[in-house]
Amino acid sequence: MSRTYRYADPDLDVRELIEKVTDTVISDDDVNYMVDVACDIIDSRLVYKFIVPFTSTPPLVKHIASHLATYLTLRRIYSKTRGGTFDNSWVDQFKEFADELLKGIYDGDMMLIDATGSDISIKTDYGMGISTSSYTPIFNEGGELDWEIDDDKVDDTVEGR
Repeated sequence: MSRTYRYADPDLDVRELIEKVTDTVISDDDVNYMVDVACDIIDSRLVYKFIVPFTSTPPLVKHIASHLATYLTLRRIYSKTRGGTFDNSWVDQFKEFADELLKGIYDGDMMLIDATGSDISIKTDYGMGISTSSYTPIFNEGGELDWEIDDDKVDDTVEGR
């Protein structure tokens, strides 16, 4: 099943980077799958900073997805044709480029902007909220430094039923 929002086009972006890799070398379905995987990786790396999936693809995210999908496509080609071994450091440069950009965005060294040049705002809320944040704990036994072993605790609990 393909994604609703893809950040790169298999023909216009991925096959443009590796123009000699035609559909006789690797099928369109395989390249589409690699684009989906690249988009999933990007979303999983940026989910704590931005609302993903992006409904309008930022240009930098398009480049990251293109390079990451290209890496995945080439890795698949070479691992199949070379009997499972993969020793082409030039192919790794596609992944390294994408990883450096993702890290720069996540670390805040690079600003993510949309196609108009406006910055994309970073999320201010993270994760799920909890409904018990204002409650006093029922089983509060003091701070961790005050903990000690109570030899009679099991007996006290059984007798108190």
